[in-house]
Amino acid sequence: MFVFLWTISFNSSPYKTKIGLLILLIAIAYGILMEVFQGLLTIDRTPDSNDVIANSSGAIVGWFVAKKYLQNKNQYKISH
Repeated sequence: MFVFLWTISFNSSPYKTKIGLLILLIAIAYGILMEVFQGLLTIDRTPDSNDVIANSSGAIVGWFVAKKYLQNKNQYKISH
């Protein structure tokens, strides 16, 4: 949802493709950092590479869904 909502909110920017990719990279980096910090800063939690994969996959799916949503939205405006 993070990537989806932020990508949609920056749709009117002239740099929307670059910003969208930056949002995606930030979300993936955030997911990785959370797992690293779980290992370093907590006693009862351990980092899990499967969580990194799940978080990254969710971010990527959110980005693609946002792109498809915006593409359909723009196509609907033009044709109607």
